[in-house]
This record gives sequence, structure tokens and C-alpha cells, in this order.
Amino acid sequence: MKKYVFALSLVFIGAFLLRIVGLSSYPVGFTQDEAGLGYDAYSLLLTGKDQWGKSWPLVFRSFGDFKLPLYSYLAIPSVAAFGLNEFSTRLPNALVGTLLRASEDSATTVATTRMDRMRRSLSPVLAVSVSPRR
Repeated sequence: MKKYVFALSLVFIGAFLLRIVGLSSYPVGFTQDEAGLGYDAYSLLLTGKDQWGKSWPLVFRSFGDFKLPLYSYLAIPSVAAFGLNEFSTRLPNALVGTLLRASEDSATTVATTRMDRMRRSLSPVLAVSVSPRR
């Protein structure tokens, strides 16, 4: 069981590294939405207001539409740590994606009781954990 948990931990660490390596370069281009969310996080960090001057809003006004605030609030620590750039704006997405994948796979693994089933379940966990679409 300990070997299996260790192997599963290595899978998740590898999946996380695959998600953050080249994060500022891939995908190519920095979309208008990413830029707006990142700038709102930066503005909240410095002033406590979004780019339109509203203090800690529940809905962010953007370029012709409105966005929910969770992503901008999650980006504040990474923008504070790494500055306002593509990497810091995309990092919360990579972290949350990895954590969701890990919790989903861990729940599936814990539900599996027999050791031979656990060993067989490691292959699909590995395949799905490194998938770029999750």
C-alpha cells in the first residue's frame, strides 16, 4: 500500500510539473480575458480595487462583458509572488487543475479496496493525470 501511495504521489508531482513547465509560453498568445483577470488581480493586490475602481467586487467588469471573481482572487497570491506576467496569471489554473485531478483520482483509489485493483488502477490514473485536457 505504501508503494502504491508513493507511486501515486509521483504521478501527481509529474502531472503538476507537466502543467507548469512552459506555462508562460504555452498556449501561445495571451488572451484578452487572461490579461483582464491578471490585471484585476494586480490591481486588487495594490489598491483593493479592480480596474474600474470598485472595491473588492463580486462581479468584474471586463472588455464588454462581466466575469466571476474567483479566478482574479485566486491569482492575487501568484501575482504577488511572481509579478504581473503570463506565468503568474496562468498558475492558479494549473494548480486548481492538478488539485482537482488529484482529489478525483485519490477518491477513486480509496474506493478501491483490493490491492490488485489498486495496482491496475494506477495506469489509467497516470494516463489521465498527464492529459492536457483535464
